[in-house]
Amino acid sequence: MADDACKIEGVDELCATLREMGTQAVRKALRSALNYSGSQMQEAAIARAPEAEHPNKIHPAGQLKADIRRYVTIDSAGKGTCAVGPSKHSFYGSFCEFGTSHQPARPWLRPAFDQSVERAQEVFMRVFGAYIEDFAKKHKK
Repeated sequence: MADDACKIEGVDELCATLREMGTQAVRKALRSALNYSGSQMQEAAIARAPEAEHPNKIHPAGQLKADIRRYVTIDSAGKGTCAVGPSKHSFYGSFCEFGTSHQPARPWLRPAFDQSVERAQEVFMRVFGAYIEDFAKKHKK
């Protein structure tokens, strides 16, 4: 093996277990893992979201923080995604993130992602792995 190569063991067993679990159980595990891992990013985004500089009836103070959501989707092929960000109501959050012709960018969402991505990955692996382990224990031959 080359110096930069690595050996991964257990892939065949993992694939076999996922097949045994069935589509519904794998989708449930995936949805749960994405939801929990996405919550890590959602919390970081809420913590970093800027307050409205000029609060008003349309955009009251704290509205952007309150509008940060996470959306978990799993397509028909089984590909799962989790998107985190403000709802359309708080579109002005993008003005801070990317800037406008009148104000420079003051990123908050990207730094929140960077701050939380490793933790989110750890949570995803732990939750998804727990589903697989539970299934394997219950169906041990």
